[in-house]
Amino acid sequence: MPLKRHLHCAALVIVALIAAPAVAQERLELSLQKAVDIAMENNLGLHTARLDTQIQTSQVAAEKARFGRSLTGGVFHQSDRAPSISTLEQVQNTTSNSQALTLGLSQELASGGRLGLELSNSRSSSNVAFRTIDPVYSSSLSLNFTQPLMRGRGAVNQAGLELARNDLEGTRVDLEDRIRSLRAEVGLAYWDLFLARANLETRHQLHAGAQRVLETVRTRAEMGTGTRNSILQAEVGVAQRQEEIVVAEGIAETAEDQLKASCALDRDPAAWDLQLLLIDTPSLAPFDADLQAGILRARDASAGYRQNQLLLKNLELQIALAHDRTRPDVALSASVGLSGIGADYADNMEVLGKADGRSWGGGVNLSLPLGQTSDDARYEQRLLEKQRRAVDLENLELKISQQARNQHRQVRVNYQRTEAASAAVRLATQNFDDQEARLALGMSTVREVLDAQDDLASARTNHLQAIVDYSKALILWNQLTEE
Repeated sequence: MPLKRHLHCAALVIVALIAAPAVAQERLELSLQKAVDIAMENNLGLHTARLDTQIQTSQVAAEKARFGRSLTGGVFHQSDRAPSISTLEQVQNTTSNSQALTLGLSQELASGGRLGLELSNSRSSSNVAFRTIDPVYSSSLSLNFTQPLMRGRGAVNQAGLELARNDLEGTRVDLEDRIRSLRAEVGLAYWDLFLARANLETRHQLHAGAQRVLETVRTRAEMGTGTRNSILQAEVGVAQRQEEIVVAEGIAETAEDQLKASCALDRDPAAWDLQLLLIDTPSLAPFDADLQAGILRARDASAGYRQNQLLLKNLELQIALAHDRTRPDVALSASVGLSGIGADYADNMEVLGKADGRSWGGGVNLSLPLGQTSDDARYEQRLLEKQRRAVDLENLELKISQQARNQHRQVRVNYQRTEAASAAVRLATQNFDDQEARLALGMSTVREVLDAQDDLASARTNHLQAIVDYSKALILWNQLTEE
């Protein structure tokens, strides 16, 4: 009797907790796609990845600008006064003034060379007696060209731009991987919540079944065909089901919080009070994806594989740079120019236009290291690093292939589980119905009925678990193979 009173009190407490009026909550209907969209909009990690892409885009633009044109200009004035040191000057103190204006345009060439055009105009005056023209106007127009012939020649000068482009591609790969991972995370959390709530509903159904058993044995006891021990066993079963409901509710609330966090709803404290209403159910469409095609897609979609490919490209560029540093430094330079001079600006420009004053020049500079240098050692190091990176890439490809095989197998197994679990639910339901009917006729015991209930609960739970596991396995397969 004390045990019976204890169980009865516990049952009353649990029923009171379940039946207590709940605080009205604002509801949010949520499909799986809507949950993904909310996460894509709110996730801070995606915002960071997008900013990284924009930053690297700016770096590519900066590298491109190295091969752009540059306009230069300048204004210069100088005034000098000094005691005379020559009788030809016929003055006690010499004074001179000069002004200059320069304007230039230069172009950095992808070949490593540089092309420059410069126009200079100047005016100078002095008080010395031997100057026949004062002030003197002079102008010059010059074209200059420099080009490395060995070190620094050709495509090696665009290595910085290629490295920046590879880094930009790396940020895009990272962004795509974050999107796939977030989509999978939300999907897994969505089906976990679906499973938790379905399991809670199953517990409520079992509780109702245990209540029916209790009512049946009480009716039989009142008719004199049942025992007090049967009633006690039925009450224990009801109390156990009620406890299971409380535990299942806690699991469902935790799963709901996880889905809210995956959708980044936790950025708004008020969102924790939302009640999420799931409107999607798992699909049991047969899985017919081709394994070999999936392996190839998994390799091409793998962020790790693509990042390693970019690292290998970067190493090839670094090898080219290191090899370029081992070559002799030979540079060609050439220049041509026109000059003019006159008593005024018009005369000066007329002389310049007639090309009476002209000049040209050119030459080659050579710098050749003697013996072994650090550049030679660095070149050998880069070659070894490339071999190491190629081995790592091949090893990663094998791991991706195995991962795709395992996930493909997991999807198939989970689909087969749903079929077997469905049959188990049908049999367990039939057994439970039979046991309830036998109990009403006095041909079965309370324990047998409760055991049948437990078997039915396990079968339903396994069936739901198999359905959700199949849906989650599909999510992981798509995450692995979607490009």
